[in-house]
Amino acid sequence: MTFLTGHKPMVVGRGIRTGIRIATDQPASVGADLVADAVAGAQEHEGPLLIFDLGTATTCSVVDGNRTYLGHIIMPGIRISQDALTERTSQLPHVRFEKPRHEIIYDPDLLLKGLWYIYNKKESES
Repeated sequence: MTFLTGHKPMVVGRGIRTGIRIATDQPASVGADLVADAVAGAQEHEGPLLIFDLGTATTCSVVDGNRTYLGHIIMPGIRISQDALTERTSQLPHVRFEKPRHEIIYDPDLLLKGLWYIYNKKESES
C-alpha cells in the first residue's frame, strides 16, 4: 500500500526495532509516542531518565541506564507548564519543593527526533 508520496508509511508498533528494550508487562500497549520519546531520550542522554510529555495528558516514562523502558504513568487532563507546576506545588503548605538535583532538559522536538532515530535504524537494517 502506498500513498501520495509513493512510499509505504512506517508504523511504530509491534515488530519495529527501536534500539530500546521495553520491559513492561504488556509491551504492545505502550504508545508509539512514548516509545519515540524514550528512543530519543536514550539516544541523546545518559540514563537513567524520567521523560515528561506535557500534552493533552501528562505522561512520565522511565528509561534506565541500559536503554530499557521500565514503564510510565499517565495523568489525563493535566496540561500545565513546568513553571505553573512549580508555582502551584510551592503554594501547598505541606509540600516542600526543592531545586532538582539533576539537570532538566526541555526538548519540544523529542518525539520527532525519536521517530527520526527509529526510521534511520530501520533504513540502515534494510
